[in-house]
Amino acid sequence: MKKNTIFLGLLFFLSLLGSPMWAQFDIGGSYDNSSTLTAGSDPTTFMNCSELNLNVGYKGKNWRFYSEMTVGLYYGVGDMISSNPNNYIYTKDISGNSEMGIGLEIDRMFLKMDSIMGTWTIGRSYLNFGQPYLFNSLEWYKNFDPTDPTATKTGINLISLNVPIGAFGKAEFLIGGTDAWDTPIAGTEIVVGTNGFEMGFSYQYKGYNANTLGAFFKADIVIALFGSYAAHLNDVTTGEGFSDSHEFSLGIDYSFPIGVTTLLVQQIFYYNSLGATTESQLMTMPLGDYYFRGGGYSYTTLMLTIDQFSSLGLDIIINMFDASGMILPKGTFNLLDNLSLEVVTGFTWGKKNTEFSPTQQGIPNFTFVVTLTADF
Repeated sequence: MKKNTIFLGLLFFLSLLGSPMWAQFDIGGSYDNSSTLTAGSDPTTFMNCSELNLNVGYKGKNWRFYSEMTVGLYYGVGDMISSNPNNYIYTKDISGNSEMGIGLEIDRMFLKMDSIMGTWTIGRSYLNFGQPYLFNSLEWYKNFDPTDPTATKTGINLISLNVPIGAFGKAEFLIGGTDAWDTPIAGTEIVVGTNGFEMGFSYQYKGYNANTLGAFFKADIVIALFGSYAAHLNDVTTGEGFSDSHEFSLGIDYSFPIGVTTLLVQQIFYYNSLGATTESQLMTMPLGDYYFRGGGYSYTTLMLTIDQFSSLGLDIIINMFDASGMILPKGTFNLLDNLSLEVVTGFTWGKKNTEFSPTQQGIPNFTFVVTLTADF
């Protein structure tokens, strides 16, 4: 755990406790307990995460403050446990040894101020370029946990200005840095749209000579059609055999009633020219800021809303170059007011030396995740 993160968190809470404005703050959050079992790899593993998520907000006349923090207790056995890289994971071998630890993460802490120029955001906030869907080519950081694709993503230190463009558009400009402020970042995005159609253009500089030019659109006609394109210029300055690259995604989604229930169907196709398209590339492909290591994917998601208390879902991710993939059935159930249960199971398939093959080292062919969430 980073010492400066602990210091900032403690300083923040101490200052609030001594402030007469404490009663005016909007305080909320949740307590999550998630247990994950993986099997089929060597060895079978188990991990349990208990997290307290605290949200604190305050709204003034022309400004507002918001913070989102996570305090987590993590316990694991097995030496192949993996999860969101932003989490703190502690592992030991399956022989009976285990280890636990505590992590504190300030996911967001920012101040928004309205001005004649537009709305300023100063602090730690998450960047969202393009539309917020899986396999978005303009995603700032693409790494994610497939068993929890909607998990909170860690924010970035930045100063941004959001400027309205008439009644149907906006422009956003930002500068910032990494946690240690040793690598500068910058970006801009222009979005325009009306009557069910939206399009935008963006530029991102992620440091280390990584430049991204992108565009996206979304059109709601009978169905929703959306897509994105990103051109990466000089985004790999070291390593052999890599050069400028591009990626794009194209998808549709549609929801329709089935009796008293509602079914949401979404289909996305994604291509990354830097990804592996052959077995030899897959075996040597370094990990990076990618959704997965492959060059192209089909992503299908079905969500059946039974009623206000329960829903069932199914996610299917397939590598289109080697036909391996994973299937993730899931269910969400509201047990009581502000108390919900989510169950996710995952199965992988594929021939030997394909991306999601259960014979790949560290790739389980079965995952079972149970998450209990209490909101307050």
